[in-house]
Amino acid sequence: MDSYLKDKFKDISPNPFEGYSFPSTAEIAISDFKVMCLDKSIDDFKAYVETFKKIVGEARTKELTVKPLPRIINKYGDFDNLEGEWFFEENLTPRQFKKQAGASPEAEQINELKEKLRNIGEKSWHSQSLLCCHRY
Repeated sequence: MDSYLKDKFKDISPNPFEGYSFPSTAEIAISDFKVMCLDKSIDDFKAYVETFKKIVGEARTKELTVKPLPRIINKYGDFDNLEGEWFFEENLTPRQFKKQAGASPEAEQINELKEKLRNIGEKSWHSQSLLCCHRY
């Protein structure tokens, strides 16, 4: 869709939608997870995004990022925020990479990305469950 719209409006601007962002359903759905990850394992979160960049390239990654939600910007500032769909493990498939990013990563690269995603999830959930246990 982005490619289609860029092509349709190329005479107006090289990137007519730069700075424009309306959060997707996936971005809204994953926002609590992102906040928890940023709170509990920000370095692992950044490592995940960096690994993603290595797989699809800097230019394509910029097309797959969105402005963070206000609650995240207020706490962490603006940063390379991958669109929410890339934080669901079921979307980390060769087909999705080809369709959404125009990339053809090796199975090992996808597995590395999945492992990093699991790692931040486990650290975040583990920290959260420990916090809950200490409340009582």
